[in-house]
Amino acid sequence: MEIFQIPLDTLVVDQDNIKEIQCGICLQILVTPRQCKNGHLYCLGCIQQSLKKNRHECPQCRCSLDLDKLSRSLFLEKHLRNLNVFCKNHFKIEDFPTLFGSLNHSNKNLSPTWVEDLEGCTFIGPHENIESHEISCQFRFENCKFSVNNNNNNNINSNSNSKNNNNSNSNSNNNISGISVNSFNLMTSSLNNSIHGNCSGFNSSNNSSGSNSPLVRVNQKDMNSKSNLVGNLNNEEDELLTTTEGNSGEDHNNNNNGNNNNSFSSSDIKPTECSKIRFKDLEKHYLVCPFRPIQCNFCKSEFSFHSIKDHENNCDFRLVECNQCKSQIPKKELNYHLNEKCPNQIISCTFGYCDKTFERKELNNHLNETLAQHMIMMKQQQQDEINLLKKEFSSQLQLKDEKIKGLEKLIKEKLSEPKIKIDWKIKNYLECKRNGYHQSEKFIIEGFPFFIGIFTDGDNNESKGYISIYLFLDTSDIPKGRCINTEFSLKFNNQRDPSQSLNREYKATFPIRDGSGWGDRRSIKTHSLESNGYIKDNTLLITAEVTIKKILWLVEESQCDKH
Repeated sequence: MEIFQIPLDTLVVDQDNIKEIQCGICLQILVTPRQCKNGHLYCLGCIQQSLKKNRHECPQCRCSLDLDKLSRSLFLEKHLRNLNVFCKNHFKIEDFPTLFGSLNHSNKNLSPTWVEDLEGCTFIGPHENIESHEISCQFRFENCKFSVNNNNNNNINSNSNSKNNNNSNSNSNNNISGISVNSFNLMTSSLNNSIHGNCSGFNSSNNSSGSNSPLVRVNQKDMNSKSNLVGNLNNEEDELLTTTEGNSGEDHNNNNNGNNNNSFSSSDIKPTECSKIRFKDLEKHYLVCPFRPIQCNFCKSEFSFHSIKDHENNCDFRLVECNQCKSQIPKKELNYHLNEKCPNQIISCTFGYCDKTFERKELNNHLNETLAQHMIMMKQQQQDEINLLKKEFSSQLQLKDEKIKGLEKLIKEKLSEPKIKIDWKIKNYLECKRNGYHQSEKFIIEGFPFFIGIFTDGDNNESKGYISIYLFLDTSDIPKGRCINTEFSLKFNNQRDPSQSLNREYKATFPIRDGSGWGDRRSIKTHSLESNGYIKDNTLLITAEVTIKKILWLVEESQCDKH
């Protein structure tokens, strides 16, 4: 946004003698005038800038000059204070229909051209008193209290989905003038000593005369589009229309103190805020403002006038006609009405076994007329369901029986397998290590004598440095031809950390040829066994679990005598 100001030169009434009070440097009306010894006048800010550039001389007569030699001109200061000026609300930007508005320059950096506004304020007064007038000037511009961006209008619901009103019109009959929707977000009553904004020597701290020129904030985008501007009061082409379409529009319009001769038009451009309005026209404007609050005829909520039509078209409380019974139903209740209440809606019989359809109003008659049929249908349906449940129950019962038989068979097989656990405690491990071999006492399983044997340094050259452990069958005390199929495990118990115990599982059929045992030649390193907690108090614990799977008899083929 660009900020522009009305120069004091424009505000001066007597333009013919304005050159007599202009600065010799910036060529604008003097601010805080200072003079050289020869009477040449400059703005204090301008001559300070000139002297800072090491030019210690008067720019006009070249006499020697510095800050100490500058003097005031009391006569000129009094003349400036009594200078007759127009109220700032007397002007507008050239070619713009209201007091302040868009620039018609192709270069946005160009300053605006200010011209007299025939509808503006006509007050003329001394420069030193103009500010007090402008504060209370009836032609000053004010924010509409109903504007969307105005804090006074926060209670108005502006979230309705509406086609938006085009507020680029004004009411010529009511003599109301306004400015662009977005052209003026900020306007102050004075420029705080800034009439020399274009003067290179201007310094606000040194400006004692001040100015009453308005500070205008102009949106360049809005200023390039006259469709967003409120027109001149006397321009009949820019007439403000204030009525809406439809029945609800007529109701709302009738509340506007009889202003039925006005009409309100909509456009696809959604207004974002109301225009600036001259103070004298505010009350008239409030009667036709598109942002004035108005109550919805259906939900009784408040909305801005420009959005009320679209809101009412979509209001949940708007009465709509049921396409079945033609009754008037609030829009939000229409689905519920069709699903639960509408007498003409086609529904199915509420009796679950009946597939008849009819209008809801015929439901009671149907139930009374078909009561006996419904009972027969219910009996048949229930019998079918009972038969189906019986069939499913029989099928599931058969599956359960098969599963139980399988489990019983498995349990029987498990229980039929003899199993024995042997804990072998070697109390004098070091002595056993010196001997190199040690075996347990015999234990009998199903008449078969077994024992465990360990070699503390392996049982051959390949297993030196390892513990070799085996399960042996004593074949000297079993019938010839009899053998046994086994599954067994041999575990070295870690007495420091049981979870680190070493357990190995095996399968073997005894007797093994040549009376050998079955196990692991390199089950664990001897050093690891002795240093990792397996030996405690010179004692080693070994656990064996042996399960007999089958007992077999081997029948050798006999040699028949030849005859």
